[in-house]
Amino acid sequence: MYDDDIVRIVAGLIKNGMNMDKSSIYECNLFMKELNNFINCDTHFNAHYSGDKITIESVFFDPLLSVELDKTTIQCIPMADEGWIDAVFEVVKFMHLKEEEERDKKQKQKKQIEQDNRDLDWL
Repeated sequence: MYDDDIVRIVAGLIKNGMNMDKSSIYECNLFMKELNNFINCDTHFNAHYSGDKITIESVFFDPLLSVELDKTTIQCIPMADEGWIDAVFEVVKFMHLKEEEERDKKQKQKKQIEQDNRDLDWL
């Protein structure tokens, strides 16, 4: 992947947001709550969640990025000239971790179903 590709992807993310149409509004709100916890516990940023908005701040409490939920679309809005890209990458990292977790859960369920079917084969 070239630098131009990365810039184009991040620009699309900022311009269009992240579409979560496959999720319900409840799941989107749960995602925002978990994102807030992830930012506060696992990164060097601070986050404040109120309403449909998470404000991500630097260690000096300077606002960097606003992550807003509009129905099932999550929009990342830069609030500073510098430093906001690191916050965007933390949001993308969280999304990747959530997707990986979901994929693992589905694989475990599939293996369990296969195991249950094998256990019943003798009948």
